[in-house]
Amino acid sequence: MGFAQKKPIVKIETDTTQIKIGEQINLTVSVKVDSTRSVNFPEAKQFGSFEIIEESPIDTFREKDLFNLIKKYGLTKFDSGSYVIPSFPIIISNQSYQTDSISIKVLDVPVDTLKQKMYDIKDIISVHPKSNFWKYFWWTFGILLVLGSIAFYFWMKYKAKKEAEEELPPYEKAISELQKLDNFSLNEQTDYKHYYSKVTDVLKIYYESEVHVDVMECTSDELLEKIELLIDSEQIKLEKSTLNKLRETLKTSDLVKFAKYSNTLEDARSDRDNILQFISLTHETLPEPTEEELMAGEQRRILQAKRRKKRRLIVAASIVGLILLGTGGVMIAKYGFRPTMDTLFRKTSKLMLDGDWVYSEYGYPPVGIQTPEVLTQVKVPIPAGNEKAIVSMTNYAYGNLGKDLYVVVNHVNFNPQLEITNDQVSELSAGELKQRFGLEDFQLKSEDVTIDEINGTHKTGNFFKDSVAYQFDVYTFFAKPSLRQIVVVYKKEDRYYPEISKRIFNSIKLLKGE
Repeated sequence: MGFAQKKPIVKIETDTTQIKIGEQINLTVSVKVDSTRSVNFPEAKQFGSFEIIEESPIDTFREKDLFNLIKKYGLTKFDSGSYVIPSFPIIISNQSYQTDSISIKVLDVPVDTLKQKMYDIKDIISVHPKSNFWKYFWWTFGILLVLGSIAFYFWMKYKAKKEAEEELPPYEKAISELQKLDNFSLNEQTDYKHYYSKVTDVLKIYYESEVHVDVMECTSDELLEKIELLIDSEQIKLEKSTLNKLRETLKTSDLVKFAKYSNTLEDARSDRDNILQFISLTHETLPEPTEEELMAGEQRRILQAKRRKKRRLIVAASIVGLILLGTGGVMIAKYGFRPTMDTLFRKTSKLMLDGDWVYSEYGYPPVGIQTPEVLTQVKVPIPAGNEKAIVSMTNYAYGNLGKDLYVVVNHVNFNPQLEITNDQVSELSAGELKQRFGLEDFQLKSEDVTIDEINGTHKTGNFFKDSVAYQFDVYTFFAKPSLRQIVVVYKKEDRYYPEISKRIFNSIKLLKGE
């Protein structure tokens, strides 16, 4: 028994048929199908001339024996005129079902240029750039660390090979050194001289380390005499013929080294083999090491291992030190010695200057300003004798007077019914400064400044508090009936606080109240 499939229902609608340029149209496509059908909505960047700026996932709802699938699109258009969202296909179980088309009207946005006030072009204001110090520092450190690690790796590899050779027993080390002479090039007389010097040195080193006889500074005759004494005392057992062969080899060696005797390659190789054989025969006649000698040898190996470990730590520490010095050198070359040192040693004012600041708006009409931290509102009394002239007075402050940095935004709203002159404002401002800094008389340098078409003054001066020199910058702006004042006080001896004060000034915005 079969069941008849119900025909799908496709519906399209918008929340409006008229928009302004750039506004959004919300387009909703819904499809009702039974559970046996698959539905594919279109995937496109635009419908006709309308751009798709957003689209939602498919929402599915159960309605009795049908499923309602809903997908929403956000469309927009940036040209005025009459347009059509064209019909587009919905694929349901491999069959195409076309939607209806919808007409949309896009309107111009009216602009009255006659009512728009024209402003002069503003001067360029320098903005404190965000410091890339640590970015460059870690990049430089990382590159030098990689190079240093590679150098340390190859040094360790070289030292491990050399130490492995040094740890060989005297006999094996002597044989290894003599076998290496197979690769020795013998072309010139000096080559033969070096060759024979190496052969005799190997013999002497072996006798010093294995037989424990002091022979390194001996001549050939002295060496033979000491070996004869060893044979006579039966410390080593060698035949006369073996000793005679050694005597002939050492004689040839002396002739080559001191008399410029010319020898052949075959004879040189043969003399090397004679020395090798003599060392081997000596090794065979030596008694087995005693327990005390074995213990002494083990102690030497332990001591050598400790020395190697210490040497590696010293080399590793030296490489890290060189990397840090190299990184510091690069940073000093880029930023200068003092800024680099102040950043590395985290000088408070340098970190403050390079840090992320907070932008906030204070009072009414607002003063927008960037500061290291958010300013806190401080209640201040209206100066005596000015109760009728001043409606309200509010301060927003960071830090405290007498500390490294003190920032204040001062708002004074005057009685609009009174005629307040600029001279009165200047007198009030000067009196407030004297009261704030606790000074009877001080000289100020003054200059005119303009921010957001509001004229004001910048006053700067110095004072002492607790034997510490301070400098202050005061920016005062009066636009009836409001006075807005920004005060920055900082330690005079610190090189970064003037830059901090300048950064604060460059961030000031004098906003208009709504």
